[in-house]
Amino acid sequence: MCNHQGEGLKNPYKNEYLLSDGQKIIVRNPKIGDEQSLINHMKAVDGETRFLAREPGEFSFTLEQEREFIKSSINNENTFFLVGEIGSKIIANC
Repeated sequence: MCNHQGEGLKNPYKNEYLLSDGQKIIVRNPKIGDEQSLINHMKAVDGETRFLAREPGEFSFTLEQEREFIKSSINNENTFFLVGEIGSKIIANC
């Protein structure tokens, strides 16, 4: 099921998928209000492996910086930013 809604996006993306374990994941564009969840997710992922572009603790965006990053992705037609959400928790981003 595809539901296109968003803040400022010409063609916002939101789709729900059923995972093999029965959980539903929503893949959508981020929105203002996702800042803290995205920061929390990035810090958690950075601590899980050393095979990323950053070391644990190097991600240092503030809430305002993350909000501006989200706004710029919303307003840039050449950017496609997605988050994955299970329940109300962001569990992925690309």
